[in-house]
Amino acid sequence: GKVAEEYFESGNFYWNAGIFIWKAKTVLDALKKHEPEMYAHLEAIANAWGTAEQAEVFDREFGAIQGKSIDYAVMEHHNDIVVVEAPFNWDDVGNWQSMARLHGQDDCGNTHLGDVLAIDSNGCIVRGEDGHLIVTLGTQELIIVHTPDATLVADKSREEDIRQVVKKLDEGGRIAAVDYGTVRIGIAITDPDRVLASPLENYNRRSPSKDAQFFRELAELERVVMFVVGLPVHMSGDESQKSHEAREFGKWLYETTNVPVTFYDERFTTSMAKDMLQEAGLTKKRRK
Repeated sequence: GKVAEEYFESGNFYWNAGIFIWKAKTVLDALKKHEPEMYAHLEAIANAWGTAEQAEVFDREFGAIQGKSIDYAVMEHHNDIVVVEAPFNWDDVGNWQSMARLHGQDDCGNTHLGDVLAIDSNGCIVRGEDGHLIVTLGTQELIIVHTPDATLVADKSREEDIRQVVKKLDEGGRIAAVDYGTVRIGIAITDPDRVLASPLENYNRRSPSKDAQFFRELAELERVVMFVVGLPVHMSGDESQKSHEAREFGKWLYETTNVPVTFYDERFTTSMAKDMLQEAGLTKKRRK
């Protein structure tokens, strides 16, 4: 805003390009001092490296680290810092306008990445996936981004508001219902409005590291904001051995994905939910 403009116009400030050079011991000591919880996770990974528990410990500890910019975690608090002026060109690739600067423009001011056909279009930035044709006809000053799971069309003048779109999507994330099994795990995902749930294919368990990778990717791809794990409770209300296993799985799921986990009593599963599980192939025989 205004302060940034004043800094820029004064010519007395450098821009933080986010390029850091340090010895491993230096940054680890800084993390130990300023972010002890993060350091503890890293230390656990280092201690397990090269052992039989390496993959399992890495998945558990790395997944439990709370994401934080190095600027906030260390640089704002550290004193022994030297700034060096960089003798090369640099661009903050933090917005779509930078794509035009990096990849150039055609005679009409368009920047295209991917399979794009532009007709009577001017000043547009268009990015598509390979094999998916995007055609623009008579468009002006637009940003168009297509990925396998979403498409963005925005006025270039509203680029800064894209962050609000992402925030809105995060707030309206999906809920994943999980039917725990030692061999197969059934999963159903709600729509963004959390009104309807659709079953996914059963997940066949493999190894702790591969299971962790699957659920992390699932949480990111589907924008999962909560996992709901079913508890197979006896009709008397007593929890079975399967219930205890499901609770341990829920704890592992939270530590792995950092997504909140809640549990539901399967005694109160509706017939609709049962039909949905059966449709996903989760018969009682297959939920081992």
